Amino acid sequence: MCHKAAGLKSSQARKFVQVYGPMVGEISHRQQIRLFEISYRIKRDETGRSYLRNTKNQQGATPWHLLNQKIRDVLVDIYYQGTTHAEILCLAAMDNDESKLISPISSNAYYMTFESSRKRIRYLK
Repeated sequence: MCHKAAGLKSSQARKFVQVYGPMVGEISHRQQIRLFEISYRIKRDETGRSYLRNTKNQQGATPWHLLNQKIRDVLVDIYYQGTTHAEILCLAAMDNDESKLISPISSNAYYMTFESSRKRIRYLK
């Protein structure tokens, strides 16, 4: 029955879980890890494409694959959670300087509501 959920997103996925979840029960810890690995890889790739799209006309922009790992980690984490200012974040990251990414995070009320648990700024320092 779970195979019917493959590819569902947002409200369709939520509805599937509401209807069929009680019949299926919880998935194993290993299954949870595997689902996270799949969704993280998708979000990482989406973030990379967004970075390239937002910096393609910027002279001297560091290529995505050469960005500091901490910068890539924070960008993917923000994209995973739901970004509200993709262009600003990408432009702040393009110089490959962690400190330049702190400003758009610290000045965004939405991102700061998660800072106490996500600790992105501390990670970048």
